[in-house]
Amino acid sequence: MPDVATKRVAFPLRDGTDEELGRWKADARVRRLVRFPVHPEPQLCVMHGAPSAWSRRARVWAKPDTEFERKSGPAKIVHDLFVPGAGPLSRGANRLRNAPSTEVAAHGCGECRRWLRRRRSRTAALTVLTLCLLVAVPRTMVEMSQQGLAQVSLIAGVVLIVVTASSARWFHEFARASVSIDGNALVITDAHPDYVREALALGAEKLPEPRVSA
Repeated sequence: MPDVATKRVAFPLRDGTDEELGRWKADARVRRLVRFPVHPEPQLCVMHGAPSAWSRRARVWAKPDTEFERKSGPAKIVHDLFVPGAGPLSRGANRLRNAPSTEVAAHGCGECRRWLRRRRSRTAALTVLTLCLLVAVPRTMVEMSQQGLAQVSLIAGVVLIVVTASSARWFHEFARASVSIDGNALVITDAHPDYVREALALGAEKLPEPRVSA
């Protein structure tokens, strides 16, 4: 029986064939960055290890090993607010152009569907709150000659834009998948033991748990 003490597994990735790459087969950059799985992924839910009741497909890109990516969540928000030229859009565009990627099929169970409903409800509530802080509250404060409070509301609204956008990007948290920087592996983290067991049986490799600094 495969050892499932680990919660991290890696599926090896390979270059695409001419047929898989289609009209992009002559593009050297696409050949280098667009990756394909060597082995199939388990048709199990990563969170709960349950058989698939539904699935979603999306492309996952490698996360660059940069100083920004090593920052904590709050530090990233402060960086985007106060560093000129910084922003998620420019980083995202650069990542799309230069990072290896692969398509992932993430499977879900009934409990995952309920999780997704709660996630979407939270995102909707955050969206309403963000709009209030950016529009309704500042307008009211200005009418009351409270310009300072209006500015505070705008800053809070800008911060919430980042939080709301993160909440809306549910797929990566759901799939728990990422591509290694070198593009040679699809890494699944914090997976259920049943998922790990099936993944190892299908040809995935187990990975050591990351060290936690004391």
